[in-house]
Amino acid sequence: VADQPTGAILNVPGSLHLAWLLRDWTNDLAVSSNEVALYAVDKADLENRGVSIIDAHVFGVKPSSRAGLEVYVQDPEQVVLSIVYVVAKAALSTSFAGDLRSDIAGGSSGPIISVNEHQLITMPGVDAAGDITRPVFGSTWAAADCMSAGIAFHQPLVLSCG
Repeated sequence: VADQPTGAILNVPGSLHLAWLLRDWTNDLAVSSNEVALYAVDKADLENRGVSIIDAHVFGVKPSSRAGLEVYVQDPEQVVLSIVYVVAKAALSTSFAGDLRSDIAGGSSGPIISVNEHQLITMPGVDAAGDITRPVFGSTWAAADCMSAGIAFHQPLVLSCG
């Protein structure tokens, strides 16, 4: 990534942190807020850090004959980038969570399953862990949630053995 033309397409609220992170990796960063409204203070902060803001809606990305990727925005303009990061919206792929009567909350990246501090859903004895229970995704948090769920599941078994 270092100093290659890099882009970030932010499709969900709360994804602005990606732009701040990427700016530490490259001096050539363009950000499209796409469907996310940027606050004036955040936009000014990005511009002060040397980040180019693409104010138009991104409607396509394809390989470029010149190198990298061509990112097409609403007007006839295109931006050529070597690397493009996309923050995607999440969606539940099955009705399984609803079938278990789980509470579904609106996370910053899409719907998430509501859990308590032990990763249990509203149906007794059923736990959920990982990205589907967090408003912001990440493998470290997912692993930690799975550990918490495993401990919460294991404790009653140990206690019932006396």
